[in-house]
Amino acid sequence: MALAPGGQNADLSKAIHVAEDAFFLMEFCIVRRMPSYKNYGHWGLTRVPSSVWEDVLIAVGELEERLAGARGPADISFEGMNASTLLAAFNANFQLTRTAALGLLREISQLTGCWARDHEAVFVLGI
Repeated sequence: MALAPGGQNADLSKAIHVAEDAFFLMEFCIVRRMPSYKNYGHWGLTRVPSSVWEDVLIAVGELEERLAGARGPADISFEGMNASTLLAAFNANFQLTRTAALGLLREISQLTGCWARDHEAVFVLGI
């Protein structure tokens, strides 16, 4: 999976690549804020207007808060087609997975938040 800023087209020279399993963490935040993504977004190119991406980042922030406050896998839940994959990772090693997930979500939020302020859109490039 990749994320890139842009206007009418993605600026692939600035794209960041995220492993698919890691991307699952935030994917349901996109689906919640942009329902049309759920049809084929994971497999295609989706232009997310910056105003919508800012809403996505609010949902990501809420996810970060839930993860930070969780004491174990029973305290978290995920939505979407790969919720069971995410839960299995958290069950296998909760502390390590939570720490890595929080770091990833924060880094993606910081970088793409700048893109949303400086560009018309953020693009999600699927597999």
